[in-house]
Amino acid sequence: MEDYRKRLFRGAKIEDCILFFEENELKAKERKNEASNDYEKGFWEGNRLAYQMAAQKLRWDFDYKTEEWEQGIIKKVEELIKQIEMMEQSSRNQTDTSISQFLKQVEPKVSSAFMDNVQEIPEEYMKGMFEGMAITYRLVISKLRSEIEAREGTEGIGNIIKDCIQDFERAAGMYKLNAEKTQDTFSKGFLEGAHAAYQVVLKQLKLEL
Repeated sequence: MEDYRKRLFRGAKIEDCILFFEENELKAKERKNEASNDYEKGFWEGNRLAYQMAAQKLRWDFDYKTEEWEQGIIKKVEELIKQIEMMEQSSRNQTDTSISQFLKQVEPKVSSAFMDNVQEIPEEYMKGMFEGMAITYRLVISKLRSEIEAREGTEGIGNIIKDCIQDFERAAGMYKLNAEKTQDTFSKGFLEGAHAAYQVVLKQLKLEL
């Protein structure tokens, strides 16, 4: 174990830091579950995410990728893909939804100000937005699956996910730029929906893996 630690961590202190952050992530999660109000829950969730991201940063930057950790990340990616599939289906279900139907669905959950703003959205824009989101979610799923299938066993999952994140960030930027240029209502909705979908995926990848 000592040779392994020295070879991969440039000293045992890096591993000790990783273990410290992981232990505190679990403690923060427990404190969140025990919290009695939303403020406390939010505070401990913020702590949990901070510890999680710190441990992940050290793992990836110092090449700490044990087989157990690799399998854990692959499992999380599979779970995330299932979530994205659900978001894709939800978006597809909305592509033929009219503004009035959409408002009936969300009315119990949103403010009157939101309702007023949505009523001003053109039907074509909303159709384009949901179509853009659905297609983007499908592209993301295909990209993640194909990259893992092609590279698993020869490259670490960390490198695979980092490459996917970079591709998704480039695509999101391209869609945002094109959305600013187009005047067509459906196209603008499509491009902005695609950009929003990529942002959702990127947030999940960066926070959950």
